[in-house]
Amino acid sequence: MEFYRRFFKYHKASTQTILFILLFLLGFTSRFLPHPYNFSPISAIAIFSGFFFGWKKAFLLPIAMMFFSDLFLGFYQFNLMFTVYAALAISAIAGFFLRKNFHWRKVIWISFACSFFFFFTTNYAVWALTSWYEKSPSGLLACFLAALPFLRNTLLGDIFYTGSFFGIYSFLKTKRRIHIPSHFNVKNHEQSAFCLSK
Repeated sequence: MEFYRRFFKYHKASTQTILFILLFLLGFTSRFLPHPYNFSPISAIAIFSGFFFGWKKAFLLPIAMMFFSDLFLGFYQFNLMFTVYAALAISAIAGFFLRKNFHWRKVIWISFACSFFFFFTTNYAVWALTSWYEKSPSGLLACFLAALPFLRNTLLGDIFYTGSFFGIYSFLKTKRRIHIPSHFNVKNHEQSAFCLSK
């Protein structure tokens, strides 16, 4: 019995560690590969990390992806960077709400909510914290209008990658190929089925 207890404890830890590393590598490399502006997995990884990992790893994963890739891409104005990182941390918090009552409708709504939150938060910060736009209602409107072409890709990228992550997770869960973390409501889990540049 002691052998099996240690084995499953190790299996749980190793599964989460491997998944953490894979998601980190995906998010990190995605920022260097050619892709449409803002069509990226970063926000989706943040949401899924909040859903799957404990709170420390959930916050660490999106922040680490951005920070280490920014080391190579180049840092920019600190208060803007902080806004971007904080918006992604909020996406991780949003993933927490899927733990106890996992349903595909909530996945979609949270994905859209995080997309709009990132759009409004980061572009408001651009208006408020830089000299690029006049500090007036017309300047704020101009800032958001200039950012609108990027919103479409943000929405499409977030829903595509969020749906992909949760779809793969749901498939593996039904096949008993993935460990369900202890912070989930297992009963609800078994009953529900899953039918600025980032």
